[in-house]
Amino acid sequence: NPNIVSWRHVAIKCMLNSLPLFLVSTGLRIAVNFDRVVQHIEAPSAEMANALALTFLAMYAAMGVVLYFIHQKHVGVFRERYELAKAREAALVDHTRCMMAPRNNRPLDV
Repeated sequence: NPNIVSWRHVAIKCMLNSLPLFLVSTGLRIAVNFDRVVQHIEAPSAEMANALALTFLAMYAAMGVVLYFIHQKHVGVFRERYELAKAREAALVDHTRCMMAPRNNRPLDV
């Protein structure tokens, strides 16, 4: 069903585009949690908490960027393969239509 296929493609595109954003937002949440811990407990210093927060934020942001580039590479490969398949399909569809067309203005003998 073309409707199901199109909705499935939209869902996958939305999911793949949202994963980098999810990673970055999780990194930001971890950074905020490190700042909250510094306010309540005396064990880590503010500089140490900020260093840890920035480290985790950088790691999550880097993972998000890597995931985005992997997704873009996947889209490029998919488009290339899809165009190749469409080019091969056109010859087969034309041949099938020629075989299905009535010959000598006679209707098909079915």
